[in-house]
Amino acid sequence: MEKLRADVSPVVQDNISEIISSLHSEYKSLKVEIDKKIHVIWIAGAPPETITKYAKAYKAAYPDFSFNLWIDPNAFAAYEFNSQLKSVALEHAKSEVINSLTIEELNVLKNKEQPDDGFHAKLNSLFETNLLKSVLQLQDAVMNYAYTRGILNFSDQDRISFLKEILHYDNERIEKFKEVIHKKR
Repeated sequence: MEKLRADVSPVVQDNISEIISSLHSEYKSLKVEIDKKIHVIWIAGAPPETITKYAKAYKAAYPDFSFNLWIDPNAFAAYEFNSQLKSVALEHAKSEVINSLTIEELNVLKNKEQPDDGFHAKLNSLFETNLLKSVLQLQDAVMNYAYTRGILNFSDQDRISFLKEILHYDNERIEKFKEVIHKKR
């Protein structure tokens, strides 16, 4: 800024100073006081560690502000439930790919041979197609489950029931699922 001012006439320097002063005054006149409260709403189950870090960073940056994290106590299992569904879809897609391969193609994989470009492209295409199909089937199953039972708000208990009734989780897997939920509360 000083270099710019040195290269211009005194009249232009005065104009620049006047404009800067005017902008500064305008800026100050537009400042308003706000409530010193920060609200974060998390609706996807238990908040992940990144949200906790985010909250701590804001608290450190704005010590005069209060920080409120709003969560849905009936949706702590949402993230873990989605993780379970992804895992099921992934396993189903892998199984479908394996079932669609010839014995020769299976031997290439079993022997850890480097697949040629055509086989590699086939594997990618089969996997992507079957993964999408599996995800859509699971989403449909969740929607059908909720619809047939008149469920409008899919609670943690509904998620557990879905895992038991539709995905046929045994008691051990259900207990592990519940443990994850309770750790996040």
